[in-house]
Amino acid sequence: MIALTDSQLQTLMSMAGRLAPERRDLFLQRCGAMLALRIHGRDRVVSDDDVVEVSALALCGLVQTPTAAA
Repeated sequence: MIALTDSQLQTLMSMAGRLAPERRDLFLQRCGAMLALRIHGRDRVVSDDDVVEVSALALCGLVQTPTAAA
């Protein structure tokens, strides 16, 4: 189990809010998996930097941005 502070949880919620509802579960699963890998062997401490970096990586490919018309 991964323990997050209120601030860290708010960061994840804010990032998830940028996604379409049907993509949020995948985003949170990605975040959980990456955080688990990062804290393995580190006394299970999650830093604020870990949460920011992982959430940015987890968003990759999930956020669709409009493209300019050619």
